[in-house]
Amino acid sequence: MLGLSLDEASSVVESSLAGTKAALHRGRASLARIAENIGPPQVPTMSPYEERRLRHYIDRFNARDFDAIRAMIAEDVQLDLVNRLHLRGKSRVSVYFARYDDMADWSLSLGFVEGRPAILVHDPRAAEAAPTSFMLLEWAEEKVAAIRDFRHARYVLAAARIDPAD
Repeated sequence: MLGLSLDEASSVVESSLAGTKAALHRGRASLARIAENIGPPQVPTMSPYEERRLRHYIDRFNARDFDAIRAMIAEDVQLDLVNRLHLRGKSRVSVYFARYDDMADWSLSLGFVEGRPAILVHDPRAAEAAPTSFMLLEWAEEKVAAIRDFRHARYVLAAARIDPAD
């Protein structure tokens, strides 16, 4: 919410964390109803340049080539592991990749969340093909400047429009 963590947003609006989450969920649901009345959603697209950058990141991540991923991130990269952790700087964010290397419940693919280019996370062990979470990246030229990982905020998927790219 406007770049604030849920805890910060709760403090600003003087509400409990649960109350803030509920209000955000109701707001997303209201926006979804409004969007339904606007007309059919447009098929999301991205530029070939943006697609190339994201696919390169996804391919390296799926290959567990985290050294290559670390080479792709900016020195002042910001990580928001939503509901869990905020880190800044390449050396501090590198720990994040080590944690993913220890887990087997993910496989990444290219997609869109609310029409925005995104990385969809699937559990390869599950029969269900639906994403379990997603990541959003911001770029500064060829370097990843910010990572927003919704792994620990799966409730966001309930109201989000998710479209696979493939």
